Amino acid sequence: MTTPKPRPTKAARPRATPAKSAKTRPVPEHFHSNREAVEMTIEILFGLGRLEKIDSATVTMARLLATAVDENPRSHGLWKQYREAIFQLRAIGDSDDQDFAAYMEQLDAALRDTPPNP
Repeated sequence: MTTPKPRPTKAARPRATPAKSAKTRPVPEHFHSNREAVEMTIEILFGLGRLEKIDSATVTMARLLATAVDENPRSHGLWKQYREAIFQLRAIGDSDDQDFAAYMEQLDAALRDTPPNP
């Protein structure tokens, strides 16, 4: 009778190579941290006129959460709050153009004495 060959230990087993489709995309150089990304977002939104001084609480919350996520990246709760803060930050002033267009349509309809389109 022959004795079976011993199985190689985990350390001796060759590592599986990832499939070609599983390659990760390189991270752009300008994203070093979530805090830097938030600062860039805030700067752009201020430049577009979508953020004002009244939005300072939302801006501060986004900055603090970005720093917290950078310091504790494994916290799922922080990531959830951070994503919500970014969503709120980007939503500020987003509907202003739509609101203005709807107002102008209502004003035009009132001047023409016709019902506005829904």
